[in-house]
Amino acid sequence: MDLYSQQPHPVASRYHYSVHEKVRLRIIRVFEQHENAPGVSKGHYSFGMLLQQVSELAEAKYGHLTVPYYEATRISDNPVIQHFFSSNDQQALEFIEMCFVARTMGLGDGPRDAVQRINRIFEEERVGYELTMPAIRETGKRAKPIKLLGGFLRGTPVTVDYPKIVRKGERTVHELAVQPALEALRDPRLSVANAELLDAFAAVQKGNYADAITSCGSAFESVLKTICDEKRWAYDANKDTCARLVEICRDNGLFPPLYFEGLKFVGTVRNKLGDAHGKGPTPAHVAGREHAEHMIAMTCAHIDFLVRLAGF
Repeated sequence: MDLYSQQPHPVASRYHYSVHEKVRLRIIRVFEQHENAPGVSKGHYSFGMLLQQVSELAEAKYGHLTVPYYEATRISDNPVIQHFFSSNDQQALEFIEMCFVARTMGLGDGPRDAVQRINRIFEEERVGYELTMPAIRETGKRAKPIKLLGGFLRGTPVTVDYPKIVRKGERTVHELAVQPALEALRDPRLSVANAELLDAFAAVQKGNYADAITSCGSAFESVLKTICDEKRWAYDANKDTCARLVEICRDNGLFPPLYFEGLKFVGTVRNKLGDAHGKGPTPAHVAGREHAEHMIAMTCAHIDFLVRLAGF
């Protein structure tokens, strides 16, 4: 064999999708040490309280905590930690999300610091997942005053976007399409589309590829409707679907006509591969992971493109 051959060698995939024991151990350390992290209020967070609250969430979801198959594989005497190390990859990812939903984690800089630390672990260990940043979004007009203990509480209705696990593809696709779209969808006006796109990521993780494709189509339509609302462009909220909404945006000069066919293709894929419409006993096409991931990448790229053109 020529050791100095100039032929390119095959390059291994940058990411894998196994949440192996070393990764889980490093993540548990993040939550153990979180009390001393920047932005964490003293006395508000405790690792013990986190485990108790996650136990409640896990038992509500699964009915019980996962136990090791063999006593020799036991990692910890704490049943919640043992659940994390004994569960499959999907449940391990759900465990991480539950930690951020737990009340003791609070909101603000503390959870953001934990997200950044866990994302660094994923990147260093080449695990192809990423946590989205938490966000607090206003959901409507200022609420009416509420009488509370003899006084009045005033405020604006808000919703909390807890960190969610998203699956990363190749770095160029993720950084150039997925991340910008997720950032754009943090705009409160796009909250419905944001929830629908996150549903697509969750569906892929569960292997529900047709559902992921449908959620992408819904997110794209929600973005188009929001743009029309903000621009005061007339459309029928009950009848107009993807192709018609893209046509309205084109006719109002949002983008050059040459983009029309490409943008409405999101709706075509949704109709052919999604699960929103009956396919009959022998569908012509069956959605696989490749189709769902392509749909996510395409939808994210289109959303980022249109939101920037709309000036959001």
